[in-house]
Amino acid sequence: MADPNQEKASKFWWQLIETLSSEDPWYDGFRPKKKGRLEKTAIEHDTGEKDRKKGVWLCFRWRNKSWQGPDRVEVTVTIQGLSFERANNYLNQLKENREEFESKLTRGFEWEEGEYGSETARIISKVPRNEWDDCILKLRDTMNEYRSVIQPYFKDLEDLKDMYYYVIKFHNTSEGDPWGKAGISVNPRGRFKQHVRDYSNDTRSANWELEYLDDKLFPTGEEAYEFEQRLLNSKDSKEIRSPNMRRLSRELFSTNPLDFARGKGWI
Repeated sequence: MADPNQEKASKFWWQLIETLSSEDPWYDGFRPKKKGRLEKTAIEHDTGEKDRKKGVWLCFRWRNKSWQGPDRVEVTVTIQGLSFERANNYLNQLKENREEFESKLTRGFEWEEGEYGSETARIISKVPRNEWDDCILKLRDTMNEYRSVIQPYFKDLEDLKDMYYYVIKFHNTSEGDPWGKAGISVNPRGRFKQHVRDYSNDTRSANWELEYLDDKLFPTGEEAYEFEQRLLNSKDSKEIRSPNMRRLSRELFSTNPLDFARGKGWI
């Protein structure tokens, strides 16, 4: 059954795209590329323009009433799909221009850092969702400022250097449990301590013992991320993947993924 909020958001997105693209073709970049569906809480601009940086998007985001405020639509710079450390690295580089942004953006904005388990970092401006026609024009004005003030800095963002792919082995497990997990981090030993806390606080893994087993250093975050995605998503690696543990990890394996990659000649 369709979520009524998503259906409402879809109608709003279509009205926004049709209204704004008629005056500026740039807004066609928010139009869906497949099946013409927009039942989603956020839409990103995707035109492959030259000043795009992989993982960094200009977005609109639909938000319903919460403790954070009334119904609204947000204009955002959204940095996602990179790991939270890489996302925060880009966000911190943009923060170096905070004074300029504050002087040139007429609508207030907030910084939202990514966290482990929530991999997205954002710059956010909020527009109350009252009358849709008026809201759309305010969104246009704010997005145009983001385009002129913030977006030119995207092309100069520099990725993290020295990113590790690390492997943790689980002990004291039961039949059907995963062998271990893996991930990427600039500080894998610090991340290991975080995993020990997280797994000890979950009823499914409270009795497990975690061992930091193996790692591989990559010269850039992008290379580490691409390697990680190959192990998570390629057909070849399906044989060593273990089912996700909801709210805990989706990077689970039935054997050491670095040994598997070495055997395949991937590293």
